[in-house]
Amino acid sequence: MKKDSKNQLLLDLTLSLAYLCCWEERGVQGEKIRRAWKGYDFGVLDKLMEEGLIDFSYKNKSLYITEGGEERAKKLLSRFEKA
Repeated sequence: MKKDSKNQLLLDLTLSLAYLCCWEERGVQGEKIRRAWKGYDFGVLDKLMEEGLIDFSYKNKSLYITEGGEERAKKLLSRFEKA
C-alpha cells in the first residue's frame, strides 16, 4: 500500500470513528452540533480540519464534525459496511 493511500485510509478511519463516537448538542442558535472527544493523533485532526471536515480549539477536549464531515463519514461508513 502506498503512503498516500495509507494516509487517506487513516484520515477516513479517524473521521469514521469520531462520527461513530459522537454525541449531539444544540448550538447557541439552536442548530444541531455533533461533538466527539479529541483522542486522536493531532496531525490527523489538523489535516481533517484543513479539509473542513471537523473543527476544534486546542483549549477544548472535544471537536465538532462539520456538515461536510458528517456527509463524508456517512458515505465512508456505508462503504465500509459493504466491504
